Amino acid sequence: MESIQHKKMLVLNILKILYKYSDANHKLSQKDIIYYLKKDYGMIAERKAIKRNIDNLIEEGYDINYKEIKRGIGDKENIICSDFYIVREFDDSELRLLIDSLLFSKYIPYNQCKDLIKKLEGLSSKYFKSRTNYIRLLKNNKKENKDLFYNIDIIDEAISKNKMISFNYCSYNIDGSLVERKNDNGEIKLYKASPYNMIASNGRYYLVCIFENHENFANIRVDRIKNISIVDDFDNGEYIDYNDNLNIYSKIDLNKYIDEHPYMINGENYLIEFKFPKYLINDVYDWFGDNVTMVEDKDNNNEVLAKTITNLSNMKIWAMQYGDHVTVLSPSALVEELKTSIKNMQKKYN
Repeated sequence: MESIQHKKMLVLNILKILYKYSDANHKLSQKDIIYYLKKDYGMIAERKAIKRNIDNLIEEGYDINYKEIKRGIGDKENIICSDFYIVREFDDSELRLLIDSLLFSKYIPYNQCKDLIKKLEGLSSKYFKSRTNYIRLLKNNKKENKDLFYNIDIIDEAISKNKMISFNYCSYNIDGSLVERKNDNGEIKLYKASPYNMIASNGRYYLVCIFENHENFANIRVDRIKNISIVDDFDNGEYIDYNDNLNIYSKIDLNKYIDEHPYMINGENYLIEFKFPKYLINDVYDWFGDNVTMVEDKDNNNEVLAKTITNLSNMKIWAMQYGDHVTVLSPSALVEELKTSIKNMQKKYN
């Protein structure tokens, strides 16, 4: 009985050693594995047992690489297996990218961000963690809603089941606390909406939805939602397009929607024409993606004429952000809004 238990623990501990100590840059010999078995688990094993158990792991689907080395000549030739390491689902560069995205997210609560980073570090060997010691979490200056991940779960379930949700929506108080919005009579306001998709944009997490008794899409911050619950069947069904290939309801073209709403502000879309110097081409593509077309300005070889489709509020903010470089040409309503805003800013700074 002890022998059977020993065999079970041996294969399990070998797997643990491969996960902890090996990767493509840190390969283990059978001697190394024997050493760690004794050091970490107080187990003694022979080389043949190591290879046999690793073969069993490979047969069970674990992606373990090693190389075979020939030793000796003729009848005395032996094949020795070495350089064992486990192939991981994420390489270190991918993990680093995920960790960086967590570090600079604006919507994930501080403590949950730290816990997620620890879990991501655990997906690699111990050597990866030592290479990220210089990374320090940003200080806890986030205004947190601890219900964020619960909100995401409920919204995801509601979308998959084509259900509406009800919730309270919050705004920040002067002291930084989240306070539920109220009706004119002073009661906490209860919202009902049909959820379509969730979008991560500008370091925030947004829900694209249609409020009850409304027709247009709205973008609201998931981290400002409280007391969420699933309620009635889906409303506003005219927006639903069933996709037989994916076996899901596709609500909107997310890529197009994001390109048209760089700041996630609601509003009717318009064709916007603007011009800018060539050195800004990268920035324009970063913001508008495939939702922009460009041609060289025939009257000025150093400038580019561009067109995009977005709402006026989004474009106004973007044009103000790049005000020293960008000139909006049309529509005239947006041009007039920008002129008014620039005059008001000039008055304030004068």
